Amino acid sequence: MGQFEEVGREVASSVGGLPITVQLMDSKEDVEKTGVVGEVQLTGGDAVFYEGNATQADGQALGQKLQSIGFFKGKGANVFLKKHTNGTTVAFVVTDGTWNNPTMVTDFETITRTIAPSIGGLPIDMRLISTTLVTEKDEKIQ
Repeated sequence: MGQFEEVGREVASSVGGLPITVQLMDSKEDVEKTGVVGEVQLTGGDAVFYEGNATQADGQALGQKLQSIGFFKGKGANVFLKKHTNGTTVAFVVTDGTWNNPTMVTDFETITRTIAPSIGGLPIDMRLISTTLVTEKDEKIQ
């Protein structure tokens, strides 16, 4: 489902913009699964994209928490919040090489633990993704 939601996010501008609902249907066009893809814009172009069962309220809560701890500084940073039946994922878009820096990885682990209560608690699958949205580090935070 997550891959289809990603496609939905990519084509959203051609169908009126976010938020959109993504539905997976069987060959009879019966809806099998439904997910939402949306965006919460914050000051300075920072944004939280939410997908799956995550809501706009979840995105807003995460955005506010990231602002309050100083992660979002109005410089166009993006974070993805995904909630599916297999759990919650928070993906941080980071500069190249961040995933290879143990100190930076530890900092993101700390951030993930700090934001967890605002989005339903642990465990959270923390991902560090490149600016081309490729997952470079994937770690379960307990």
